[in-house]
Amino acid sequence: MSRKQKGKSDRRSSSDKRGGQRRSVTGPSSAPRGRYTIWIYRLLLALVAPILLLVGLEFGLRMSGYGFSTDFFIASEDGKAWVENPKFAWQFYSPSSRLKPHPFRLSQAKSEDSIRIFVLGGSAALGTPESAYGFVRILERMLELSFPDQTFEVINAAMPGINSHLVRSIARDCARREPDLFLVYMGNNELVGLHAPGPDSQGLTDKLPILRLIQAVRSSRTGQLLGPLTQALAPKQPEGEQDMAFFREHRLSSRDPGRRAVYRNLYVNLYDILNAARSAGAKTVVSTVAVNLRECPPLGSLHDPKMDKTKRAEWDSQFALGISHQDGGDYEAALLAFEAAWRLDHGYAELAYRLAQCHEALGNVDQASGYYYMARDLDALPFRADSGVIQAIREVTQQFASDGVRLLKADQLLTEDLDTAVALPGLETFYEHVHFRFAGDYRLASLFFREVQTSLQEKLGLEEGALKEPPSLDECALALAYNRVNEGLLESSIMDLTSHAPFLDQIGHEQRKEEQQARLRERYGNLNTEDVAEAFRIYQEAKETYPNDWNLPYLLARLHFTFHNFEAARDNLALATKLMPHVLEVQLGYTRALIETKQFDDAFREIKRMQESHPGSPEVEAALSTAKARQAAGR
Repeated sequence: MSRKQKGKSDRRSSSDKRGGQRRSVTGPSSAPRGRYTIWIYRLLLALVAPILLLVGLEFGLRMSGYGFSTDFFIASEDGKAWVENPKFAWQFYSPSSRLKPHPFRLSQAKSEDSIRIFVLGGSAALGTPESAYGFVRILERMLELSFPDQTFEVINAAMPGINSHLVRSIARDCARREPDLFLVYMGNNELVGLHAPGPDSQGLTDKLPILRLIQAVRSSRTGQLLGPLTQALAPKQPEGEQDMAFFREHRLSSRDPGRRAVYRNLYVNLYDILNAARSAGAKTVVSTVAVNLRECPPLGSLHDPKMDKTKRAEWDSQFALGISHQDGGDYEAALLAFEAAWRLDHGYAELAYRLAQCHEALGNVDQASGYYYMARDLDALPFRADSGVIQAIREVTQQFASDGVRLLKADQLLTEDLDTAVALPGLETFYEHVHFRFAGDYRLASLFFREVQTSLQEKLGLEEGALKEPPSLDECALALAYNRVNEGLLESSIMDLTSHAPFLDQIGHEQRKEEQQARLRERYGNLNTEDVAEAFRIYQEAKETYPNDWNLPYLLARLHFTFHNFEAARDNLALATKLMPHVLEVQLGYTRALIETKQFDDAFREIKRMQESHPGSPEVEAALSTAKARQAAGR
C-alpha cells in the first residue's frame, strides 16, 4: 500500500471513530435517558417548590406574629412561667369551642430539688364536678404531707371531654418541660369523643394518618390563614342543646366495626404518649379506668339490626314479662323471661343490666358481676371505658414495662374492700357513671401515691420497699378545705347534671332522681350557721398552711358569694388574682366583687385589663355592660 493510500485509510479510520463517538452520544439509545432526567427534575421541582413555598409562608407568618399558638403551654406575661393556652383546643375543634385547659402556672426554671409530675386524662382525671377536690389535688396533698422537705410541681394537664387524640399532643408538649413522672388516667371518652365513629365522623375514624395530617394542617399558621378552608376539615360541632334526640342519633352498637378502629387508635396514641415520656427521661404510671358498674344502668341500648319482626315481637313479649316479674319482686320468674329474650338478642344493654340485677337479688354474685360488665360493654352511649379500651391500655403499657412504665390496675383494685354483695363499684365510689366522689378520689389517689413512691424511690430517698402509707381521708380533706357545706353544693350540682341528657333514658331515672333529692334533704337540709362558720374556719386554716394555693381563696370567695359576703369575696379574689393573674374566671369573679362593693373605677380598670388579654371575650363584654348598668343605677 502506498503512503498516500495509507494516509487516506488512516483518515477514514479516524473519521469512523469520531463518527462512532458522535453516534454514541446523540444516538437513539441515549435520548430517552435525557428526557427521563428532565422529567425527574421537573417532577422534583413540582413537588419541592410548593413545599418550600409553604415552609416560607409558615415561617413568614410566624415571624410576623400572625395567628395563635396551638401549644399546650404558653409563656406568662412576666416571662417567668408557663401557663395554659386557652386556645389549645382550637386546632382540634374550632374557635367557638369553650373547651380549654385547667389553669396552672409552672416555673420555666426548674429548681434542682423539684419533682415535676404531669397528669394526663379527661374529666375523671381533672376532677368533676370540682377539680379542686379531684384525685390529683388529693395526691398532691398526700405528697406534701408525707415529704415536707421535698418540692413537688404537680400539673393537672387533664381536660374535660378529651380523649387520646388530644392527650397525645398534650403529652408531647409536657415532655419538653423537664418532667420526672407522668400519670395517665384516660379512656372514658375514646368511643364518644374526638374522631369517634358516628354521624359526624366523616368516615375517618379508621384513617389515623389522615386525621393526624388534618390536625397538623389546622394547627399551622398557614392553616389558620386559610381558616374557612381548613375549618371544613374540623369535626362537626353540634348546634344547639345536646338533648336526648341528639344522643339517640349518636348511639353506637357494640357490633359496630368502628369500635375496633377506636381501640387501634387508642393503642397507637398511647404508644406515642409513652414514647414521648421515655424520650424525655421520665417515668410513667398508666392506670386502667374504673367506672360505675353496679349502680349505673346503660345510657343507651340497641337491638341486633338483623333480628326479624317475628323474633322482635317475641323478644318484646319476654322482655315486658321479665320487667313485670322484676317489679313485683319475683326474680326467678324474671330471670326465666329475661333469659328467653337474651337468647333472641344478646346485644341489648338494658337486658344485660336487668339480668345482673336479678342475679344479685338472688345472691348469684358471679353471674351478676358478669352481666354488669356485659351491660357496660353493650352500652350504646359508651361514656364509660369498656373492656376493649382497658385491654388496649394494658397491652401498650406492658410493651414499655422494661422502660420503667408501670401499670396501675385501678379497675380491679377499686373493687376490693367494698361492703357490697357484688364487689363492684357503685354510688359509694362514684357520683354517676365515671366521676368520683371525694371518697372515691381519695382511694384512687392512694393507689397512685404508692405508684409515685415506687417510680421515684431514689429521688424521694426511700429505701427498697420502705413505702409510706398515705395520709388519712380526713387529713386530706382538711388540707384541701373540703367541708360539709361544699359537699352539699357538689351533690346539688351533680343532681342537676344527671337531670339532663344523656341520663334520661336510663332505667329508673325518675326514681333515682327522687332518691337523690331525698338524700340531699336528709344529709344537707339541716345545715345551719354553725356549719357555715366551720366551713369558713377550715378554709382560713388551709389558706394559712398553703398560702400559694390559688384554689383556696378562689373557692372561699365563691362560698362568700353564696352568702352575699361581697367584701370578703373581693378580698379573697384579690389574692387569687395576684396568684393567678392570667385566669379569666378569677378576673371575672374579682370584677363582680368590685361591682357588688360599688368600686366601679377599679372594676373598669380590671375590665380594661381583661379586654387587652382576652379580646372579644363575650364574658368580659357582659361584665362591662353590668358595670355600666350598676353604676348608672347607683347600686
